[in-house]
Amino acid sequence: MPDPVKLAQKHTLEELVAMEAKVSNDPANRNQVPGSIYLHTAKARKQLEVIRWAITYKLQERREARGETINEAGYTGPKRKRR
Repeated sequence: MPDPVKLAQKHTLEELVAMEAKVSNDPANRNQVPGSIYLHTAKARKQLEVIRWAITYKLQERREARGETINEAGYTGPKRKRR
């Protein structure tokens, strides 16, 4: 699987979502190990991770294009002064 940044540059958001659905719904990618906590095989999990990072980058590009601020740190806590 290619780099998520390159994947985001090459494909549209709709194509990325379709790729994710295709990998996720493929019966060959289902984990057949009984008692396992994973839904997908290791290869499918890696593919899904790359695709999901590409979707994240694509959504970040959209927010930047709209002029929204992007918080790189993630969750910063509640915006209230109450304890």
